[in-house]
Amino acid sequence: MKRGRKEAPIGMLIFWEHVWYWIFHGLAFGISSTTGNDIFWEPQRPPKLEFNSAQVKAWSEEMRWQPWQEIRIKYRTRGKPAEPKVWELLKLARTTNQIRRACDASLVWLNPKANASPFVADLRTHASAFLSAKKYRCPSSNRDSSAEKLVVHSARAMAGIMVGISPVTAIDRLRNLKHGKRCECVNCKIRRTANLLKPITASDS
Repeated sequence: MKRGRKEAPIGMLIFWEHVWYWIFHGLAFGISSTTGNDIFWEPQRPPKLEFNSAQVKAWSEEMRWQPWQEIRIKYRTRGKPAEPKVWELLKLARTTNQIRRACDASLVWLNPKANASPFVADLRTHASAFLSAKKYRCPSSNRDSSAEKLVVHSARAMAGIMVGISPVTAIDRLRNLKHGKRCECVNCKIRRTANLLKPITASDS
């Protein structure tokens, strides 16, 4: 039987890193409502039986070049407000009771009944393990960039808790990933999205 530290399942760690990133990011910054159009395609409908043969022939010819029709549906997603006071309580927490009080104070993001995400209760349940991660390489500056780093740090800690390994181990495993072009970790996904949204300048063309 192989002994030693439990191996961290990297795929599951990345999955839970993403899930908890959006929980903590929403807690700190909120999510704005959005509007847009969903586009999908469906086959062209055939003519009714009473159509004459000329219409059927014309439809068949049209189908050769345009067999699908575009369907657009407008959508609107509701935003969720940030909970800065709860986020501040969580950042300043130095005991497990303080972490649990932060969870209890949350009306949305850390409330398993309000946001239909029962797993967020694991933060309260594993307050001690989360507290240990707060003491390990935790960003402490009040700058905006450090706030984002703290969101990622917290998400990595909870990813470890969700898969049953030490949060510190999870933080190190995710921090020391070999980040290639197809890396799916939170930081790489955010960086790729930012590059896609970056406006094209004359020097880029």
